[in-house]
Amino acid sequence: MQQVKPNTIRIAATTALAAVTLGLAGPAANAVTHRAAPAAVSAAPNVSDAAAIKVLEAFARAIENAPDHLQKKNLNDREVIEYLTRAMKGSGSVAATSDGTVLRINWLGCGVAVAKFAAENGIPVAKVTRIVGKLGGWVKFAKYAWRYLKEGHVPPEAGQEFADFVMAVSGLDGVVSACA
Repeated sequence: MQQVKPNTIRIAATTALAAVTLGLAGPAANAVTHRAAPAAVSAAPNVSDAAAIKVLEAFARAIENAPDHLQKKNLNDREVIEYLTRAMKGSGSVAATSDGTVLRINWLGCGVAVAKFAAENGIPVAKVTRIVGKLGGWVKFAKYAWRYLKEGHVPPEAGQEFADFVMAVSGLDGVVSACA
């Protein structure tokens, strides 16, 4: 058995720490098909169901309405990130809900959260669009995604492809927190 030099171990450990710290190890973490669902939303404790669903609807609508040339790209493509950030801002900074509540959204924080989510997920836009369409549109997508974030499980009627998607991605709760 060949003995490993202490310097080699130190270099490997430093490289691994740097990769994790700088987010370079993210694609490996996102490659896991299934990860444990969160027990409850901790990042968005003060977000109402209506506000969270509204944010997720706007996000899913932006993905579904992305131009054809963006549908061929991944979420982490720079042009897709710019489009999603603009699309989320375009949905209005003040919105009235059906119960009369007025939502005021921090668009800078929201844009950063959307960009961070997209940058961390190299999933094809067309795949997300297909998932949204299979569910019957962005309203159902938003409700199922919020249910997953809030309760930690995907309803069976959402289907396996949606379950695989929400379990594999990270950052949807960050989008909800920043945009609600």
